[in-house]
Amino acid sequence: MKEDYGHVLDQSLEDLGYLQRVIDDGTIDVQDRFATDCLGVAFGRVMATNEEGMDWWVVVDDYGRDLVIRYRETSLQLDAMHMIGKRLEDGVRVDVRELYEGLMNYVAEVKDEVG
Repeated sequence: MKEDYGHVLDQSLEDLGYLQRVIDDGTIDVQDRFATDCLGVAFGRVMATNEEGMDWWVVVDDYGRDLVIRYRETSLQLDAMHMIGKRLEDGVRVDVRELYEGLMNYVAEVKDEVG
């Protein structure tokens, strides 16, 4: 990121704009799972840093292990690592800030329900 855009990701909301630039500039191959997972990790780090009660968690199920963002000790889990990559892979235009704000609105609704 620093080499291409002069910015070191710092987990702030400002990072969302740089993630958008990476997508819009076509800097990564959308078929490169490692590269899109890296976008997802950066996206998740912004979530975990800026939203109270959100943190990384490992979920183990019949399909294996996944790294997700979870709200406190609840079942609210967001697959931050893959949500951007899956959209790109499906040919869907990703608006990173809109995605983030939509998720945080959803999280706020769930927080209100669980207290």
